Amino acid sequence: MGGRILSKTFTTHENRFRSAVFVGFAPYGDRSIEDENSFTQRYEERLRNPSQRLIDEGQDVTALATLILSFPELAVTDEELTNLTIPILSLVGSEDPNVDRVMRFKSIAPDLEVRIIDGEPHGPNIQRNPAFLEALTIFLSENKI
Repeated sequence: MGGRILSKTFTTHENRFRSAVFVGFAPYGDRSIEDENSFTQRYEERLRNPSQRLIDEGQDVTALATLILSFPELAVTDEELTNLTIPILSLVGSEDPNVDRVMRFKSIAPDLEVRIIDGEPHGPNIQRNPAFLEALTIFLSENKI
């Protein structure tokens, strides 16, 4: 979810960034109002009736709902993504449902560096994989502030 906030922030204030790293996320680029509304409606329903998993994990359902309701305001365009000049790394697990979206982002922003971590799903487990740390370390060392 932080990726949406980062996407909007660095497309509107790129001069405040030296680089950016996405983990298991890529900006959507151009999405229709209908797509955004459909997405928001699906998640509103999930948050009105949160799964036991969210509750067991201690998720702040109100905070999640607030963020999801702001998604249309956080939308970015393909043009904004194409115009980015800062170094960007996207780390995504090979089993993450967002892999296709990351590759779409790569087609819009050819300078995007993508590292697919073999066998990893979406979520925090990817951060425990040594390949994740290695890719992140290399990217940060090559793009020092």
